[in-house]
Amino acid sequence: MEIKQEQEHHRGRFFTENGWAELTYHFRTENIVVIDHTGVDERLEGRGMGSALVEALVQWARAGGKKVWPMCPFAQALFERSRQFDDVLYQA
Repeated sequence: MEIKQEQEHHRGRFFTENGWAELTYHFRTENIVVIDHTGVDERLEGRGMGSALVEALVQWARAGGKKVWPMCPFAQALFERSRQFDDVLYQA
């Protein structure tokens, strides 16, 4: 399933075309992105879509030289479990 991104001003989202999975974010500063929420429809639960959304945002953040602050509990748990996101993790 393809993940898309849209952004308007200081807010944005990564989402699936059918709307069954979405990650929302906002900019705290020009270079700090806060993950607000990750939601996946029950039809996709257990298939890794939430993780795929977080990974898409992380790749985007890396490419843009941004840091990520995972405030959403799901994203926060992923960041805590995996060292692969350490390079983009915002340290408050």
